[in-house]
Amino acid sequence: MTATTVTTSTGERISLKRLVASLADAELIPVFLSDTGGIIAYGAPHRFATTGQRRALAARDRGCTAPGCTMPPEWCQSHHVIPHKNKPGTTIDELALVCEYHHLVALEQGWDIVMTDG
Repeated sequence: MTATTVTTSTGERISLKRLVASLADAELIPVFLSDTGGIIAYGAPHRFATTGQRRALAARDRGCTAPGCTMPPEWCQSHHVIPHKNKPGTTIDELALVCEYHHLVALEQGWDIVMTDG
């Protein structure tokens, strides 16, 4: 059975979609626990874009990469073009900037983001 909500360190229950969206640019290492409190998975520390990668994304993408969106880079999140679970690691070639709205929509609707000429 797959969980649809998670519990924060303060005890608040939030949806997985909200968690993913809010952690897109955070520098946290997730720890997943079983129902009995055992560690079942420990996330990779380099899943999220570094400060240098964010600067490179801002220079390359110049803001949200969703068609027609005009959100500037500082209002965007880094998004894995290839889902991180399918190809662990975070390189500039696998990231694109998207605003919070398009990041949520992409996750909820399962959009594919295609890299064209880098």
